Amino acid sequence: MPAGRDPNETFANAGAGTPHRIRVLPLVLVALVVIGLGFLIAWGLNQLLRSAFTRTLAASAEAGPAPTAAPAVGPVRETLPASPPPGDVRVVSAQPTLPPTASRSVDPDLVPTSVAAGPVVQSLPSNDGAVAPAPKPSRPRAETTIAPSVAAEIARRVEETTAPTPRAFAALAAAPAPAVPPEVIDTNLRNPENALIKQEVLKRVDQMPDLSPENRDKLYARVERTPGMGRVATILFDTGESRVRSTDIERLRSDLSSPAAQRLVDDPTVVLVVLGYADPTGGADLNKTISQARANAAVTAMRDRLKLSNVMHSVAMGSSTLFGEGRDQLQKNRVVEVWAVMP
Repeated sequence: MPAGRDPNETFANAGAGTPHRIRVLPLVLVALVVIGLGFLIAWGLNQLLRSAFTRTLAASAEAGPAPTAAPAVGPVRETLPASPPPGDVRVVSAQPTLPPTASRSVDPDLVPTSVAAGPVVQSLPSNDGAVAPAPKPSRPRAETTIAPSVAAEIARRVEETTAPTPRAFAALAAAPAPAVPPEVIDTNLRNPENALIKQEVLKRVDQMPDLSPENRDKLYARVERTPGMGRVATILFDTGESRVRSTDIERLRSDLSSPAAQRLVDDPTVVLVVLGYADPTGGADLNKTISQARANAAVTAMRDRLKLSNVMHSVAMGSSTLFGEGRDQLQKNRVVEVWAVMP
């Protein structure tokens, strides 16, 4: 011990570093525990990922490999000579030239059929006179298989898009035709034409020579009190003619057989007033006679040929320009009209 140093002071200085070592030791232990827990967590996550990846591979193997699409091939352009020599026929093809007896195997997956039964061999035309290049070594190609369910679904979709089914044609044939709106005969007396015809008929009832005074009064009252009247048939005549031809009878039959006219004619209480007209050329007396003859001929044809049982009266309207004025409108005024007078 050096001289002059107190022994108690030396002992106290020697034990002063012990508490610092004791405080560091717990921190080291905590660090080791944290590192160990980190390794355990990392190992657990690794095991979970391996297990999930293994299950995914197993599910993919059970479902089968997905069909692979054929690689897209871009357009191939080849320039032809402007004028090939006569007799020289060249076959232009985007495929490499093969020997005359060579054949090319087509992948069944690319054949546009419902189910590929096996490899399809497509023969290529021989290229006589051309030097066949040496065949290039080809590496074996892995065979692609398609699950039967996938092949059936592809075949079904191809058939649906290429041709319509007979059921579609049957549904098209059974579709109802568009309804044609029924023809309507205007019997409204507010119509200016109907009102004018009514007044013209009333003016001529007293001049009808074939009716007795009693029947004239009945006809006049019927026309005057009618709730409605409308034109149901029309036929035309040539100049000076009053004979009803076979074509005129068919025209009358067609007009009176329409649903709208049939509803009026089938009512026995409906009176048919047959109006005969003449064009304005010629004298008034002659035109009145011709118009009366035309109306009488139409009444006879409807009674004898069409077998109508309605009460019919022929009225001579004489010369008229109701249907048009001028030389080019004369044909329209040589006419007979059949009007139905409602009860």
